[in-house]
Amino acid sequence: MLGAFNRETIVFAPLLYLALAYGRLPLRRLVIPLGAALAVFACVFLGLRWWIIGPLPRVVPMSRVLQQNWNNPWWVVYAILFFGVLWVLPVIAWRRVRPELQRLVLVMSPYLVLQILYGRIREVRLLLPLTMALIPVALDLLRVSMKNSRAERHSVDPPSL
Repeated sequence: MLGAFNRETIVFAPLLYLALAYGRLPLRRLVIPLGAALAVFACVFLGLRWWIIGPLPRVVPMSRVLQQNWNNPWWVVYAILFFGVLWVLPVIAWRRVRPELQRLVLVMSPYLVLQILYGRIREVRLLLPLTMALIPVALDLLRVSMKNSRAERHSVDPPSL
């Protein structure tokens, strides 16, 4: 259990729960477990790093990371191609995305910003946590599209003889 809380992506577990359970449960029932989970994450994640490593200065300035990310167009192309159309679906079909999945995308969006600011775009493995929002949106839109397609096929009058 300690190992799970030592990974930075575990912080998304309570946030994803909040995004999906919001509106189904009273806010009071969500806030306490959410706060407890975030507190455990902060204590374990930050506490272990401070205890083992100690405070470290930033090795590479943020301006250099941004410069490297955007001055290497192939890195950006690679990152965009990594998810293909999954990047585009939430944007072009936002109104058709269910509200809980919209919240899921909104919860995960800051992670993308943090990766652009502090991460290296060429390391696309760091973008994998975004699949927790992008894949459910894509599957739901596909489900709706297939349902609409079936309804259209059955509503067409058969040709008259």
